[in-house]
Amino acid sequence: MSHIDHHSKPYDEGTLNKLEIFSRYIESWLPTFIMQPHINEVNIVDFFAGLGYDSTGKSGAPILILEKIDGFFGYLMTRQTIINLYVNEFNTHKFNKLVENCDAFLDKNKRLRKFVKIHYFNEDFNVIYHKIISTTHNQPNLFLIDQNGIKFTNQENFNTLLNLKTTDFLFFISSSFFKRFNKEEEFSKHLHRIHPTNYTRYFLGESCKFCGNRSASLFTG
Repeated sequence: MSHIDHHSKPYDEGTLNKLEIFSRYIESWLPTFIMQPHINEVNIVDFFAGLGYDSTGKSGAPILILEKIDGFFGYLMTRQTIINLYVNEFNTHKFNKLVENCDAFLDKNKRLRKFVKIHYFNEDFNVIYHKIISTTHNQPNLFLIDQNGIKFTNQENFNTLLNLKTTDFLFFISSSFFKRFNKEEEFSKHLHRIHPTNYTRYFLGESCKFCGNRSASLFTG
């Protein structure tokens, strides 16, 4: 299957809807953990980070995360919480731009450097996925998995997420893939890696509790 480059042009409606869902989610997630007195460190992970912006300068997930963290700077000052931001992008050109864009954001918002530690990775998902989980499993986590397609969807990956303590995750799959490729072997073999009894649980595609959009199939843990 061909892959669409969502960063070489303006984000489409589906991508903007996903960013809106994530924006509202992280706005609720951040203060919940930042303000807990026994938590000194939290992790946010974007496994498919992209460039950080689209062609018009619209913030993608990595920059959106930084913007939301900046909005809770007062909370960080109060609790002195460290936020580890793990961003991974396999494409080398995009990875270099991602580093450039995130570093530029921190240069413009230098006060964040005291609390935000960005960890950059330029690796295949199947490699970095287990590395990051082994690194972050002892702290509260928010994982964003927004792959272009369905290649990395399988029961083992879901089970790993479900078994982690104090971990929330957003997993996006475009509903267009179901409509276009549901009868194709290459597509269905990835879905069938998930146990049939869990199929409807993961891919219900019901309205998001935050904004009611149905343009992306979503599972939240």
